[in-house]
Amino acid sequence: MAIPFKYNRRSLFIRRVSNSMTVGAIAIVVGVFVAAMAIVGGIDSAIKDSSSPDNMILIGRGADSEANSFITLDQLDALKFLPAIKRDREGNPIVSPELAEQIFMPRRRYLGQPSHSRSAARKHPNP
Repeated sequence: MAIPFKYNRRSLFIRRVSNSMTVGAIAIVVGVFVAAMAIVGGIDSAIKDSSSPDNMILIGRGADSEANSFITLDQLDALKFLPAIKRDREGNPIVSPELAEQIFMPRRRYLGQPSHSRSAARKHPNP
């Protein structure tokens, strides 16, 4: 035997607070999901728009990011002549050895205490 529709409808009006809280919680979850997907889409779009399939970042063995990586100039000279490296019209490899550093800098006081931050800096050898 099915429950009549009027009981369900009456239950919605009697339990207004709990029903509105449920609807609000679902709306918040959907809003957070949409915001997260918008961030992912924005990052994906920014990476696709600003990158080129010809660009390559090499990091040293065992490093998990370019800030922790170390490649010597001898290694760079050997890497320049790999077949995957693009060349200009004269046959010279198109490479850009850059120094990526993190600088520990003071910033404004936070809760009355001096605070510091790490800032990323990148230096190209040919200014």
